Amino acid sequence: MKRIVIVGSAGTGKSTLARRLGTLLGAPVIHLDELNWEPGWKALPVEVFRSRLREAVSGEKWITDGNYAIHSFDLRMPRADLVIWVERPVWHCLWRVLRRAIGSHFRVDEDLAKGCKERLDGRFLDRLRYIANFSRVNRPRIEAQRLAHGPNVPVMVLRGDSEISAFLDGCDRTRRLKGESDLLEAMSEEQKPKDTQPDKNEAANERPVPSQAEGDLETIEEDLKQKESKNKS
Repeated sequence: MKRIVIVGSAGTGKSTLARRLGTLLGAPVIHLDELNWEPGWKALPVEVFRSRLREAVSGEKWITDGNYAIHSFDLRMPRADLVIWVERPVWHCLWRVLRRAIGSHFRVDEDLAKGCKERLDGRFLDRLRYIANFSRVNRPRIEAQRLAHGPNVPVMVLRGDSEISAFLDGCDRTRRLKGESDLLEAMSEEQKPKDTQPDKNEAANERPVPSQAEGDLETIEEDLKQKESKNKS
């Protein structure tokens, strides 16, 4: 298990898991937000983002943190050994993002990308709507891209701190016993990849399916990039 794709809603703790797993496995961590945004929340052209990502995932070991499914799964999935879905209740994600926004005001290391601080502005409200609608709007889109580009890549769903801690502890034990290259093969049945269905209780509490303009932040960004690419061609 040398190349891992970590996906999930904003506020689930994808970046934290990626960093911990990267330290554990000695693998470089690639935060897609850092590849996509210039200081001041200036999005790079899609071809520049893809060029950066293509170079970043050219190595033998890596862990990627972030979705960007439309513009990145064709580059990541064919080489990935494992996909990890990180899931948490909507209220938990909303609280984590709010806490990060407050922290970003006072701390440099709270930035999502260099020079990109969370602010309580229109973009932040879009992010909250993105989280609230994630299970019904964005998850199916990400899953469609996953099935298109990596249908045979094993998938693991981690729901909450206890499952994340158990997974990391299991990886650490296996690494010490057999080495990181054998992690996936040596996992116990409890640790091995599970289904990719969202939590039914969480999904039941979601609002009706919204239009894209109501808060699909990442997909809106990707659609704008697609339009820019078409206009240039």
